Amino acid sequence: MVRQMVPSAAYRADSLYYPDPEGMEKKTKQLESQQLALAKAEAAAKEVAQEAVKARKEARRLKKSKSNL
Repeated sequence: MVRQMVPSAAYRADSLYYPDPEGMEKKTKQLESQQLALAKAEAAAKEVAQEAVKARKEARRLKKSKSNL
């Protein structure tokens, strides 16, 4: 199945590139930029989620220590 997909993907890439090489390069850079932005956003979201977990744990610890007083 993969063997059949590769020639069609190569044909599609060629058919897009040859009519407008500069446009294809621009589109490639745009897609790379979007992927980079997405990766950064996902990393930031993961960091915020980890900080939220730490904050919840600290809140539980503080509540527990308060009830032990």
